[in-house]
This record gives sequence, C-alpha cells and structure tokens, in this order.
Amino acid sequence: MDIATLLSSNLIVLLVFLVSFAIISLKASFSPYSRDWSIARGCLMLAVAGFIFEISHPWIGALSLPELCLIFGFAIDYRASVRFSRMPGSIAVSSCVLGLGAAGLVVSIGIGNEQLARAVTNGVLATLALMTAVRYLHPNLSGLVSRFPLAAGFVIIAAENLFNLGETLLSNLTGTDFVSDTEHVVYHLLTSLIYVTITGAFSLTLAFERTAMEQSLAARLDPLTGIFNRTEFQSRLEHVLTSDNRQSFALIGIDIDHFKTFNDTFGHLAGDNALKDVTRLIRSCIRKNDCLARLGGEEFAILMPDTSLKDAHQIAERIRAQVSQSAMTFIPDRTYRLTISAGLFHGKGYGLSSEQVMEIADRKLYEAKNGGRNRVMIADQAAA
Repeated sequence: MDIATLLSSNLIVLLVFLVSFAIISLKASFSPYSRDWSIARGCLMLAVAGFIFEISHPWIGALSLPELCLIFGFAIDYRASVRFSRMPGSIAVSSCVLGLGAAGLVVSIGIGNEQLARAVTNGVLATLALMTAVRYLHPNLSGLVSRFPLAAGFVIIAAENLFNLGETLLSNLTGTDFVSDTEHVVYHLLTSLIYVTITGAFSLTLAFERTAMEQSLAARLDPLTGIFNRTEFQSRLEHVLTSDNRQSFALIGIDIDHFKTFNDTFGHLAGDNALKDVTRLIRSCIRKNDCLARLGGEEFAILMPDTSLKDAHQIAERIRAQVSQSAMTFIPDRTYRLTISAGLFHGKGYGLSSEQVMEIADRKLYEAKNGGRNRVMIADQAAA
C-alpha cells in the first residue's frame, strides 16, 4: 500500500468508530467510556490530519501538534479503560504521563530537536498503551472474552512505538538511519491501521458483551436484595438433583415471622429495609458456595451442596439466632427485632423432583411456625 492509501484508510476507520462510539454513548449504560472512546478517535483523526497537512503547513509539524493529539488520544483511551473496568483508576498517573509528554515536546520544540520530540512521543505512547492493555486484562473483567484481543491491539501499538524509540536512539548514537523515511512511514501507518481496527472493533464487542452478561445476571437476581431469585434457585437445585456425582445436600426454607404485621405497622419502605437487613444477616452465616435466594415476599431459601446434616443444622440455627438478636436500626425511636422460622431438608434427593424437595422443606417450615415460630425444624431422613 502507498502512503496516501494508508492515510485515508486510517481516517476512514477512525471516522467509522468515532461515529459508532458517539451513537452508543447516547445510551446511559454506555455513556462514560464510549464517550471517551469517541473523543480518543477524534484526537487520533486530528493527528492523522496533522501529518497530512504538515507537508504544506510546516508550522504544524514544528509545533508537534500531531504528536500532542496522539498523546492526548492515548490518554483518553486509558481513561476509558479505567472507567470500563470500574476500578479505582490511576487517572492521576495518566495525567502525569500526559504532562511529562507535553513538557518533553515543548522542550523539544524549544531547542528544535525533531528526534527528541519523536523519542518523547514514542515513549509516552508506549507507556499509555501498555497501561491501557493492563487495565483491560484486570481480573475485574473476567468472563469477557473480547478484552484479550482488545488488550492485544494496545500491546501491538506499544511494541511499535518501543521499536521506533529504539530505532531513534540507535540512529542518534550511531549516526546511521536503519530504516528509510518512506519505509518508516509505511510501517507506522500499517501498524496504526491494524491498531485502530482491532481496538475499535473489540471495544464495541466488549461493551455489548458486558451488557449481555449484566442482563443475563439481572434476570437471575432479585432486584430488591441482590440475591438469586426463585427461577435461578430452582435451576441450581435441579442441577444438584441430576448430577452424576450426587452428594448429600441441604435445603433450608426461611420465612420471616409476622412480616405482614410488620409491614402494616411500619410501612412497605421499612419492610423493604427489613428484607435487606435479613438478607445481609443470612449472607454473613452461610458458606461462599451456598446459594441464597429470595423466593418471594418474605420467603428465602438456601441451597447447600455437599454438606452434612449437622453442619446445615448449625448454620440454620446460627441464622435464626443472628436475626433474632439483631435490632432493626432503621425504625426511629424504638428497637425492633424480627425472628424467622426455618424448615431443613437434608439428603441426596433420590427419586425426588426439585418441587418435591422444596415442598418437604416448606412443610417443616410451617411446622416451625405452628410450633411457636423462631425455630428450625428438620425433615425426617426417610423423606430424603
């Protein structure tokens, strides 16, 4: 490819992704990072345009405007990666790198050293690109496959800038040009085209991939408490019951005592707060791999795979005690304590459907209620 074709190709690809990111930034869920992606592409377009026009307008190159646009665009791309990863970001670090790069270019312009300006630009761009790649590889984004090719795109452009930096330094030390100016420009523009295509395409893919993952997760969660809903709980129970290597498991059904009276007395907002508090207390008592769900209203269930009856009973009693001893602090001017009743199923569930297992636990739950509440009742092992 000739230089003109590569320049126009870079501009077209950048324009396509600039418009794409600008459009998806209109959606609230995409806006913070997609707006940054769009701005970054705009900066890169200005850089490419600057390289084109500096031939007829030497002052553009003399002021290193294309280089400044490149550095600013890469810094914005890094900020987008911080926002996308939703981790405490080192925006200050990128600002520092950006400031040092700008200062280096100003010094280069002041002393009229074009090679120094090129070396500063390459060093800053490589640093920002590698920082961005590391952000996309953060464990917080695990499960998103698109982050790997996206990070690879930034590694490619970082490697290209490091190569250019090394070539510039060697040329300066030896007084020999290892690559002709034309070859250097073609190589740079070709790598740039690969970079803007990969990062543009996989940034879009990554955004939609996470949206799909979040929507899938939301469909499995109870919106009020953030724990699993009935559908997800039943699905996991069925998986346990159909496992080839079935182990003993426990299912604990939990119901908050006198919750309707509580709601009528203190209102539905207090009821919602109570449900959140009870959820928090239950979570503090169960194991990491246990499945806690809100089945509806004030009814909860816990699926405990690979556990003994003794351990399951101890956890159920711990939950009961924890709830009964905890005051509802959101009720003004008085101390109020809730209690729970629970029914516990334990066994391997041979010959039982998920509905039957839940029904057994439910029967014991209502036995606990009828027996005075604030207690745990265990299903007969013959039922398991």
